[in-house]
Amino acid sequence: MISKISDEATHPSWLAQVPTTIGEDHNIPDETMDHLIGVIARNLKDLVGPNPRLEGLWRTKYQAHDWQDLHIHPRSSWSFIIYESVPESKTVFMNPSYKDIQNHMGCNVPEFPLDYRPQLETGSIIIFPSFLQHFVCPGNIGSTIAGNISMDYD
Repeated sequence: MISKISDEATHPSWLAQVPTTIGEDHNIPDETMDHLIGVIARNLKDLVGPNPRLEGLWRTKYQAHDWQDLHIHPRSSWSFIIYESVPESKTVFMNPSYKDIQNHMGCNVPEFPLDYRPQLETGSIIIFPSFLQHFVCPGNIGSTIAGNISMDYD
C-alpha cells in the first residue's frame, strides 16, 4: 500500500542536510490515504479525535552517514514513521522529562530511562505524539515515510 505514494526528488533538509521530500506534494491515491488513516485510527483507538486528516507526508532517504537532529513535529496532534526500506530503526525518542531526570538522578538509572530506542524493521510503523522530541542516529541505509495527523479535539 505504501508503494503507491509517489517518489518525488529529494533535497537536503534540516541541520543534518539529509535528503528528503518534505514540503513536496505527493500523489497519494485515496485508497492509500484511507488505509493509512485506518491503520493510525486502529492503533490509537480512543485517542482518535474527530476529523483525522493527514497534514504532511515526506520520504527521507538515508545513506550510512545520514542522521537527523533533535526535533518535534509542530502544529499536529500525532506523527508517524514508516520504515519503508530501512532494515533497522535508528530513531531515538526522548523521555519528555529527560532533563529533570538527568539533573536529579544522572544518566544511567534503569528505572528512569532518558530515551526509548524502538527495535523496528522494514515495514513497521510507529505512531507518537507530535510533541515528543526525537532524532535519528547514523548507520542505516534505506528510506522512511513520515507524516503528521491533525484532529479536532474539543
